[in-house]
Amino acid sequence: MTSDLKAYLVGPGETELGCSSLAPTLSFFVEQLGFRVETIFPAEEPQVASLYGHGLRIRLAPGGDPGVIRLTCRGLPAGAPRTLTAPNGTRIALLEETPSLDIPPLRPEFILTRRGEGRPRGSAGPG
Repeated sequence: MTSDLKAYLVGPGETELGCSSLAPTLSFFVEQLGFRVETIFPAEEPQVASLYGHGLRIRLAPGGDPGVIRLTCRGLPAGAPRTLTAPNGTRIALLEETPSLDIPPLRPEFILTRRGEGRPRGSAGPG
């Protein structure tokens, strides 16, 4: 059955995050992070909400692990926080879209290899 499971899967997946107090957590995800509320229930005294944003669908529900969400950013200011914590304990890691490369300084070097003395260092081809 496990190998055939993919034939039964439909629609986008959803990650559930534990949440003991829905109102402040919902406010955080909607107002600070720009998620959109898709469903919320029950109508009186809501306890569960499904949100969508940044290509991610999350469900806030009582109990469970608050988890970690990694969101890609572009052009974050130098002093901006790189980690946020929602009221339910979910950690939001803000990652640069294209992390900078750490390139070591160049160190000039002269290498002389005479024909027939073997392959030059760093060469993968035939000698």
